[in-house]
Amino acid sequence: MKNIKKINLQWVLEAFFWTVCAYLVILGSIFVYFSYSEAKKTAYQEELLAKLKVVEDMAYIRNTKANYGADTPAGTIYMYYEFLESQQYPLASTFFTRETRMAHLEKLKDISEPNMRKFVEVLRVSEKEYKGIRPEGDSFKISNPIDMEFRKVPGYEGSPVWQFESIDYKLP
Repeated sequence: MKNIKKINLQWVLEAFFWTVCAYLVILGSIFVYFSYSEAKKTAYQEELLAKLKVVEDMAYIRNTKANYGADTPAGTIYMYYEFLESQQYPLASTFFTRETRMAHLEKLKDISEPNMRKFVEVLRVSEKEYKGIRPEGDSFKISNPIDMEFRKVPGYEGSPVWQFESIDYKLP
């Protein structure tokens, strides 16, 4: 009777040991699988971001060949802050005249996100204040709430558009 208890206890301990080992192998396999899939997903996301950057650069190069703007200064302000909000600074810079485009792109790259949000709010105020105004002549200046100068240039497909000549980035 004692031998039977010894054998059964030894058998139970061995079965317990191998069961624990099997569970550890299964859990380890699950951990490795999810770690690998997460790393693969991260690599895929980085690859997509690199492709998106290439597409943005190509769009910027294509867009710098033409003059982009709107038929009113308020329309140009609106399109400009829409690109700022989406943080597409190269495309936002296409609303400046060719002579000032690169300088403004460099300024945009240095703006922090909180300051950019504040700046967009100021632009919204300007856009609403000057909505519907169709200035005569080839230049227009806004001084409230911030200084902005516009110039009328031949736009895409020949129709005239308003572009920024300069913007004072200092918030009131």
